[in-house]
Amino acid sequence: AEAPRSARVTVVGAGPAGLAAAAFLRRAGVEVRLLDRAARPGGALRDPACADRLPDAVLDAEIEEVLAAGIRFEGGFDVLEPGALDECLRAADAVVLACGPLGRSAIESLGLRAAAHGIALARDTRQTSRPGLFAAGAVVQPMRWAVRAVADGRWAAEAVLCWLELRAGSPWPARFDSRIGRIEPTEIEQWMPDASPAPRAWAAGEPLDDCHLDETARNEALRCLGCDCRKARSCRLRRLADEYGA
Repeated sequence: AEAPRSARVTVVGAGPAGLAAAAFLRRAGVEVRLLDRAARPGGALRDPACADRLPDAVLDAEIEEVLAAGIRFEGGFDVLEPGALDECLRAADAVVLACGPLGRSAIESLGLRAAAHGIALARDTRQTSRPGLFAAGAVVQPMRWAVRAVADGRWAAEAVLCWLELRAGSPWPARFDSRIGRIEPTEIEQWMPDASPAPRAWAAGEPLDDCHLDETARNEALRCLGCDCRKARSCRLRRLADEYGA
């Protein structure tokens, strides 16, 4: 269900993590304010080294589509300015910090706990040591790939929605997996209509004559059971289990 219009979230940082967080929050009906130090959103995606792979015209078009959903962008904002973060927290129901990497002293100047590579988070809620303040992207840990920052931004948005009680459940939904446990002798027979019942022909570490290598490999391969799931990503059972919370 769409979130109440009164819910307001400020996202600090308009790189891939911040843009993703803003987009997912807005899609849920939240009023989103997106802030960045630069005059244009994009963050690390505007690195000149990426220009040949991601031209500005393409990036601008993609960002414009995100902002067109009703996200208000403001440039020239420096979260490290005294009182800047406090003001954000007062003006919104929650804040997502996605401003890129910060040093330990900068993190501590914001009243936050630092971890080995960035801001320390509660693992189950993605919330920082300050209530209502969440974090995502390189401000939490270094990220080489934009796609990972986007995923991190989405999870931060999900965590915010759960914290604001705009979405039921956990921001970390458990994925259904079916795994093979201990197989009983009678079950093995059901698994072996196409497999060879012959015992193992070669023990690990045992020297093997090259002239028998192909024959031994074929005999060993015939003993294999088809125990994997060939539709791990498109499994209907998994999809229905997720849908119905089974």
